[in-house]
Amino acid sequence: MSKNQETKLDPPIVDDPLVRLSLIQQRDGFFAVSLGEITEALVLGSYGPKGGGAAKHLNDILVHQMKENVNIEDPTSTVRSIAREYVNYHETSKKTVEDLTKLLIDVKEIDNPHLSLEMAIGLNHLGLAGLVRFMDLKRLVSAKTIKEDEINPLSIDYTDEPKLETFLYIEGKLKDMNIKSIRNLVPKSLQDQQNRYNFWHQRLVESSWHMSARPIVMEALKN
Repeated sequence: MSKNQETKLDPPIVDDPLVRLSLIQQRDGFFAVSLGEITEALVLGSYGPKGGGAAKHLNDILVHQMKENVNIEDPTSTVRSIAREYVNYHETSKKTVEDLTKLLIDVKEIDNPHLSLEMAIGLNHLGLAGLVRFMDLKRLVSAKTIKEDEINPLSIDYTDEPKLETFLYIEGKLKDMNIKSIRNLVPKSLQDQQNRYNFWHQRLVESSWHMSARPIVMEALKN
């Protein structure tokens, strides 16, 4: 079987995004961080474990575009747009891994576990945004629901270009926490993002086998 002949499995038919989020975490070992990422990661996983799924998925999209939009000027534009999404997931997970690695090093250097985070490392530490997102997604999957007075972690940007209210939310979550309360969570959140990075890195490699996506993903893989 060639790379572009990867057999697609039937993906789970699930409408609830929280169930989808949990399925990806169980299968691939990471929490997707947006509804768009949930959709793409779940579909890509349905192409099986042998590799090549991303290229096949992109080609399926291209064929669909050409069939459904006979007058479309450039049927490859959707393929390129989705490839850019993959690049974004890849780049943001890489940045979060770097920030959480620095947080892990800094936390290990602190002997007093009862020091507040604000006093020990400061609430503006770059790794804390990724940590809070991991905590929120973990809680969300466990609770299986979003209360009316809670922030939906799938709808806000913690680490890329967070808004002022997101900064204030993160600070509010951390202001009463100490080193002891996050010491075990930091390596878990780092592993989560490392798994996410590994997943999207492989999807970029696979996407490079599709001619329409190749220039976009090859540039990302150089970095």
